[in-house]
Amino acid sequence: TAQELDLAGVENPFKMVLRCRYLLMIALLMLFLNWVNTTGEYIMTSIVSINAGEAVASGQAGGLSESEFIGSFWASFFGVVNLLALLIQLFVVSRVIKYLGVGIALVILPLISLGAYAMIALVPLLAVVRWGKSAENATDYSIQNTVRNILFLPCTREQKYKAKQAIDTFFARAGDVLQAVVIFAGTTFLAMQARHFAALNVVLVLIWLVLAVAIGREYKRIVKSGRPNQIVKVENPHTSLLARLRSLFILGRGVLKGLAEETAGPDPLALFSEWYGDARRSGIYLPEAMTLATASKDGTPSARLMLLKGFDQRGFRFFTNYESRKAGDLTDNPRAALVFHWSRLQRQVRVEGEVEKLPEEESQEYFATRPRGSQLGAWASNQSSPVDDRRHLEEAFREHEARHKGSEVPLPPFWGGYRVIPKAIEFWQGRANRLHDRLRYTLGDDGWTVARLAP
Repeated sequence: TAQELDLAGVENPFKMVLRCRYLLMIALLMLFLNWVNTTGEYIMTSIVSINAGEAVASGQAGGLSESEFIGSFWASFFGVVNLLALLIQLFVVSRVIKYLGVGIALVILPLISLGAYAMIALVPLLAVVRWGKSAENATDYSIQNTVRNILFLPCTREQKYKAKQAIDTFFARAGDVLQAVVIFAGTTFLAMQARHFAALNVVLVLIWLVLAVAIGREYKRIVKSGRPNQIVKVENPHTSLLARLRSLFILGRGVLKGLAEETAGPDPLALFSEWYGDARRSGIYLPEAMTLATASKDGTPSARLMLLKGFDQRGFRFFTNYESRKAGDLTDNPRAALVFHWSRLQRQVRVEGEVEKLPEEESQEYFATRPRGSQLGAWASNQSSPVDDRRHLEEAFREHEARHKGSEVPLPPFWGGYRVIPKAIEFWQGRANRLHDRLRYTLGDDGWTVARLAP
């Protein structure tokens, strides 16, 4: 069977970061953190080299050569840093995060760096640099490293793997590159010394500090909302100029060229994947939104908007409460129709087919990726049944929140997924003069056949 297509897979990691304010702020924080830290390493290396030469020349190096003096310093320095980092990690980090929160933990390192580089700019002595950098590195290896990983906890699974990788590699290394460029320019053209680079670091740390405060507030908002997936599109995708231009191109191509049998291909699932990708790249909000139509045993129809949660050659997935009205319809009459409408592109897709329940393992796998608030909401809501008032729902939510405090929320036995197994898929492309293109694929014993329908 074909591997299930990831709904967000059409976005590369860099676009994912650039289109999400929260992820972009984390990326910029990493850039400035590395820029400041590596500039600090240059400052300390420069001051250590100067002090080593002076100590050997004055006979205060204890009989060590200049290279031995420098080696001894670095051995002592990293020994202290690693010990401090270990002690902070063991006895401080968990308490800071538990009692002070992620927002406070985020600003600890920039505040330490701000004080350290301000002192170095005023008094560029080896002892000042040594202890300032010791405090900075030890905090970076412990508190900052821990809180940096915590920031990705409310992200979607794809963001944790793809966007985080882009941030930890490209953006972090971009800070190193900026440091190298600034050091080269400063020493070559401006004759800058260690204290000047320390003053520059003070300015960079202030920007870093503003980012840390903003990220802390955004993290708190996301966690409080109980809907981490909101961070996928903090900014309205309709405001993206690139998305608008892309949608105009796709719209123009579709209206002018239309949908021809020879270009549509023999596989409707492949064509759907192409159209769905176009919808996402065009900045359409919730391109996975679809109308799900069902009918009761006596033929009474009902429809509602749902979110597609995956598709492959086997069909289209969605998840719901097994005690809801739609689930009751599907139990009595296991057939359904789906409609996707992407008005910006003048496109529509209709799917008709039989419906099957997903295996519990597949439902469990998806349920584990849902935000914790949504998991608790699944337990609290007896979907489609009457309730006295909203307070009843909120009380049920709090009861389940208390029941599962400190543990993972299990999959409710009355909740899971369905798959619509397509027997017919129709593609509609808007054209001029209402002479629209309609191609209907029908599954028979010999596979898919396609027919053109009158608009």
